[in-house]
Amino acid sequence: MDLSKALEGIEKLFLEILGYLLPGVALLYLTSFCLRETTLTLPFDVATMNEWLLVALAYLLGYLVYGVALVRDTLYESAVLRLWSKIRKKEIKSDRLAVFDRVNESFEIEVSRRILSDLLAHVVPDVPDRIEKMNVQGVRNLAMSYVPQSDRKVYTFMFRADLCDHLSVVALVLGAWGILSCVSGSVFGMQLILSTKDSFLYSYLLLIVATYFLHKTRIRFLGISMSIPFSMFIAEYHKLEGKNG
Repeated sequence: MDLSKALEGIEKLFLEILGYLLPGVALLYLTSFCLRETTLTLPFDVATMNEWLLVALAYLLGYLVYGVALVRDTLYESAVLRLWSKIRKKEIKSDRLAVFDRVNESFEIEVSRRILSDLLAHVVPDVPDRIEKMNVQGVRNLAMSYVPQSDRKVYTFMFRADLCDHLSVVALVLGAWGILSCVSGSVFGMQLILSTKDSFLYSYLLLIVATYFLHKTRIRFLGISMSIPFSMFIAEYHKLEGKNG
């Protein structure tokens, strides 16, 4: 058995668990904090909870956060931005989709398409047209299949992007919910579960600010994870060409 591949597999498993565990832990502790000095509490005490039970619960909640992130992106891109585009009478894309567009227009993917067309020209007659019509993810996956060593680097940056995304969901939901609860308490005298004291309001505002920075970090890492396979593919191809030449 190849030890390096085994270690790489263990690393991926560890990052996958960590990617769901950390957002779940953040959700548990932040929710517990936001419920302080209210009539409602969690059905368990996070501080005194059994460690393994806490890990298991946080891991499961991490999947819930992941699902909420998918729904948020779908609603934002298919509903909010589509409506805003109609109002502004021009297409407006999310930062996430803008990353795909930038990569699709980059020099690296253009060169990669040409290399892939040459490599696969003997397989299908119209392969250049097919590759030209493929989206960024399709070309990226095809390029990565020729450079398996890129998988580790790509996975690392994708892990960072997803982690920032999931943490931003936790911050956004609790921050927005908390601010809404404070407004509701001040205007209507209704407390929407979370604490409405002034000190907590500052915490909610900090969570909203954190959402912005986590989002920007996510987009940064997403861009790297989407573009780096093409650079490695081009370098590997020319290295092989030099040996064959």
